[in-house]
Amino acid sequence: MIKYILFFAFSLNLHAANVLVMGDSHTAGPFGQELDKNLRAAGHMVGTYGSSSSIPGWFLDGTPSKWGIWSKDVNGHVHEVPFKTSAPTPKFFDLVKQNPEVVIMAFGTNYATKSKKLAIDDMKRFVKVLKDYSLKCYWITPPETRAFRAQKMELFNMIKDTVGDYCVLFESHTVTSYPETGGDGLHYWSGSLRTIANSWAKKAAEKFTSHFP
Repeated sequence: MIKYILFFAFSLNLHAANVLVMGDSHTAGPFGQELDKNLRAAGHMVGTYGSSSSIPGWFLDGTPSKWGIWSKDVNGHVHEVPFKTSAPTPKFFDLVKQNPEVVIMAFGTNYATKSKKLAIDDMKRFVKVLKDYSLKCYWITPPETRAFRAQKMELFNMIKDTVGDYCVLFESHTVTSYPETGGDGLHYWSGSLRTIANSWAKKAAEKFTSHFP
């Protein structure tokens, strides 16, 4: 009997947390689905919501996306809005009813096409909301992309300088590499790119579990 009790005790994840994951098209695709899978396997209670083309403010305003939305709630129910079908981005103020301890933010790629001021204001706005709710923050920064390779470090440093004092950062550009040919230049959707997405998600989940709660 004792050995079974000991086995049960050591099999528990002492770092399990209630986690809300929000992100852009990377989260709506293979990376986000694999991240969700890894977090659940680690024992966390997870709700994952990806809205393609989004920035954090879309989750405050419910800004519509027509490029695809994917979610999996804490009960494991999957909802998907297909590509080219407009639908509102899930609102943070509804998602927070999950009562998360930590919010995982997987954003940044879409700042590459926006002004630096807009990007910084958007991040500050969302972090203020997280602080108002006393929520911890884990920010998964943009992966390397072929389309925005020249902006890689500029994007990372902007995110680090703006939210790094509040959010634990996962430096995605250090574990991803986009080939010179293949794919659409942005997404890690199929073939060898999907393999990279799976590895990226696994490493992001492992670092998360080592930090929270």
